[in-house]
Amino acid sequence: ILQLLETLLPLSDLEARVNVAVDLITSSHKGISRELLHFAATTFYYKLKAADSYVPATKYHGNVTLLRAKTSSDYEQNLGTDYKLSEVCDGKVSVHVIEGDHRTFLEGEGVESISSIIHSSLVEPRVTAREG
Repeated sequence: ILQLLETLLPLSDLEARVNVAVDLITSSHKGISRELLHFAATTFYYKLKAADSYVPATKYHGNVTLLRAKTSSDYEQNLGTDYKLSEVCDGKVSVHVIEGDHRTFLEGEGVESISSIIHSSLVEPRVTAREG
C-alpha cells in the first residue's frame, strides 16, 4: 500500500491517479473493462468525498442498529465504536460487532449472526426516541 501511495500521491489530479490505478489493476486482471473500472474508481472517490463533507441539518429521530466488522481500518477506528451515529441520532444506537472485515463478515458464520440480529431487532417492541 505504501508503494501505491508513493506512486499516486505525486500525480497532479484525480484523473491521473485513476488512470494509473486502472493501469495497475488491468495489468494483472486482464478481463476487467478499463472503462467500467475507471467509472467505479471515480464514482467511489466522489461518494467518499460527499460522505466526508455531509453535515445533517437535523438529527434522525429513531433508533439505529449498526452491524460492523470486527477487523477495521484506522479510519473506522477514528470514528469510534458507533461510527459517530450517536452524534446524528437521538434514539438508541445498538452496535453489533461481527467477525471478519468489511467483506468477509458477509460470509459464513457472519451471515448467520447478521440474520439473527436483524430478526431480533424486528421482533423487539418498538419504542421511538421521543417515547423513551
